[in-house]
Amino acid sequence: HICVSGAVADYMRDAGKLPPEKLEVIPNGIDLRRFANVLPVDRSALGIAPGRTVVTFIGRLDPQKRLPWLLKLAAQLFARFDDVDLLVVGHGPAREMVERLVGELRVGHRVHFAGWRSDVPSILAASTLLVLPSQWEGMPNVLLEAMAAGKPVVACDAHGVSELLG
Repeated sequence: HICVSGAVADYMRDAGKLPPEKLEVIPNGIDLRRFANVLPVDRSALGIAPGRTVVTFIGRLDPQKRLPWLLKLAAQLFARFDDVDLLVVGHGPAREMVERLVGELRVGHRVHFAGWRSDVPSILAASTLLVLPSQWEGMPNVLLEAMAAGKPVVACDAHGVSELLG
């Protein structure tokens, strides 16, 4: 059984009851050439004004990613800093719930939904930093991509995350 990280191998051994000798760790990888000489996406096309600090989330809109928790923290961040916006890139089953929460928190003018995008290197080039609030991960490709783009990362201490970032 191939596992993308040591954390996944540990989980498969402990919870999945697979024998350790049947587990092999082969970490995810990315093509670094995709991140060389990339032009940033036009922020205005995403509804973001020039000069803004852009905190970006890229991933599946799913409960595992803890977007409600991130949005509540973002609302506090917005109250302290008037030049910060949150860019949410991705789609998934939690989209309606996340959009509803943005309305309830009254932060719609600071949260921008880009949907699924194939131009992640250009999105990252236009971002100030990447945020990943996940409860758990195997080996998050988006962190590898952010590192390849030279972007700072703010992430929760999830197994796959801590294996990458230390």
